[in-house]
Amino acid sequence: MVYQVVWDRTLRYNFGGDSISSAIVTATFLFGLGIGAFVFGKWRKRAYVTYALVEISIGLYAIVSFYILSSLAVILGQIFSYSIEDVDGLRAIVVVACILFLLPPCILMGGTLPLMFNCFIRPGAYQNKTVGLIYGLNTAGASLGILAVPLLFLNHISIPATLLIIGAGNILLGVGIWLYGRNFDWPDRGTETNEPFSTEPSGHTLSMPAILTLSFLSGFITLSFEISLLRTVGLLAPSSPYLFPFVLMPYLLALALGSIIFTRFKHYSIEAAVGRVGILFIMAVLGLLSTLVTRYFSPTNLLLIIMPLPLLIGGVFPLLLRLASNQSQELPRRTGLIYLSNSAGSFLGAMLSQFLGFPYLGTQGLVIVLFLMGLITGTICLIWCMPKLKIVTPSQANLLTLPALALVFTPLFIPPAMWDIYIFNHTGTNIDKIEGVSGVAVINWTPEDALGHIEVNGQYMSALPDHPKHIRLESVALAMPRREHVLVLGLGGGGMIRELINDPEIKRIDIVDWSHELPLVLQSPKARLALDDALDNPKVRLFSADARVAVSLYDNQTFDMIIDNLGYLGWVGSTSTKSITYFHELSRILKPTGIFVFDANYVGQAAREAVLAGLLKKFQYVREHEIVIVLASNQAIEIDPDQAKEVLETRSKVLGLTKPYANWLLEGFKPITVQDLKNPTPVFDELLIYEYSLFNGIADNP
Repeated sequence: MVYQVVWDRTLRYNFGGDSISSAIVTATFLFGLGIGAFVFGKWRKRAYVTYALVEISIGLYAIVSFYILSSLAVILGQIFSYSIEDVDGLRAIVVVACILFLLPPCILMGGTLPLMFNCFIRPGAYQNKTVGLIYGLNTAGASLGILAVPLLFLNHISIPATLLIIGAGNILLGVGIWLYGRNFDWPDRGTETNEPFSTEPSGHTLSMPAILTLSFLSGFITLSFEISLLRTVGLLAPSSPYLFPFVLMPYLLALALGSIIFTRFKHYSIEAAVGRVGILFIMAVLGLLSTLVTRYFSPTNLLLIIMPLPLLIGGVFPLLLRLASNQSQELPRRTGLIYLSNSAGSFLGAMLSQFLGFPYLGTQGLVIVLFLMGLITGTICLIWCMPKLKIVTPSQANLLTLPALALVFTPLFIPPAMWDIYIFNHTGTNIDKIEGVSGVAVINWTPEDALGHIEVNGQYMSALPDHPKHIRLESVALAMPRREHVLVLGLGGGGMIRELINDPEIKRIDIVDWSHELPLVLQSPKARLALDDALDNPKVRLFSADARVAVSLYDNQTFDMIIDNLGYLGWVGSTSTKSITYFHELSRILKPTGIFVFDANYVGQAAREAVLAGLLKKFQYVREHEIVIVLASNQAIEIDPDQAKEVLETRSKVLGLTKPYANWLLEGFKPITVQDLKNPTPVFDELLIYEYSLFNGIADNP
């Protein structure tokens, strides 16, 4: 699980601050585990050698993974000679490439559990009743391992160092297994001692296709809901680097508890197991709907939001394992097949939800589909088992469709306000809102429609018609002597764009923002009016992409000015847009006389010095304005006093200044040198200590 959390964070170098990386890593991880369990699930005479090679291969792969995975978008862009105009097509290729890159080590990881059984569990020495316990303990151990990433590794050491430590552990484990298992093998299988299935009351069996279908559906529902959960909980802790591990851990713990609690029987039978599977499916999707209620009335009670569905559906998979095998030597093979089916459902559930469900059905439509899938599946299981248990007659069992039909309409009774809070964290009539593949965007208007507060995935971003921070940025930009071609990194509220396009000296403005939804919500009628349709101006080109990826696609010396309006250092994904590598790329695409206008979006002296140190290594001249705005260039930075007075004199009242704004601007910038810094160590892509400084960066709103 350390790999899963670390790779999720590494993928954000390619996708920015949305949930796409979490969906890719989680889905691919589980799909690979299922394939591995199937491939390695057969009994092998040389199981020790195989197990050792698998562990060593995992370790070696992990050690080199960061250097490829973190730069995958940049590498593919160079291979295919993509330009910024191709960035939308590049994202689709990067998604596929990430899946293909992560799949091999995940397949190997999937083989470790069946190989462990093959190596260390004597044939016939365990009983079927222990399957749920083993599965639950394995899941619980994985969930606890998640905590090590943010609390032990990434807040102290780099991603490559973390992967080196864990990878070395895999390699040492593999060597130990090989040494232990030399010339060792189990004898031929003897008499099995596992508990047999009860033949009462009817001795019926459940077909393997039916078991595989149930396994597929449980995986589909579980992962689809987890992706939805990451989005809604993310609204409560916007921009938090701790979101993924701290949601994943209780989610897996709930699955583990469900595996242990709901697989115990006083009198076991196939029919009773199928009936329990049906009940768990129905209760799980009812638990899904209860999440909306809890999210509305008690949004801080995260355990009640996260755990109901995984706790209930967690018992399904081990129950299906028990249904699949009467003999313990069948368990590894059939475990692999059922695991593969479950993992395939998980993979498709996560991918379809992320890339089709949210954009086309919306979260509400997706949740309703998952609810109906679980309800129908559970009802069919109950109809199958109840006559065989002689609880009811077959005709009476068919009557179960009536209460199921009544439950179908349950989502219709959920008030729209609950859906809005779950999806957007806001409700009311004076709100513009959009959801899509990268999350949600909201404009919360004041009653008089005079001011609109903009949030993306719960994070406050800007205001309409203007935000003071963006007024400062546009003011500095308009005072620069050369500004024909401008790159704006971070759209904000768009007010800055409105002012820039009115300057006749500016011929083209490229805007890069990772959110697909922000430009759409800014097309709402009230937003268009506030922006004077600035985003539709012929001067403007808008690209939805991560800033780090986008700047890598531009040719050298493209821009006269780059305006950086990105997130605070400490927000998830912020390291890669404050690093020395990132500043190198900005310097590359600036013209020799170009200016980098940087919003001083850092918190604390240590973060300030780290960012300034990176700028000083890549630009010859750096000037800072009262820790508000930084200018960087490879040529001496000059501001034309006449130009400054002409374009800025009208902004004094907006900012509430008592002296002419042009004077504030001209007098405020001071040169910065390395000697001015106590610790001139820049930010590096691979070192995330500013993000994982234990809750620093959670909702530090600008």
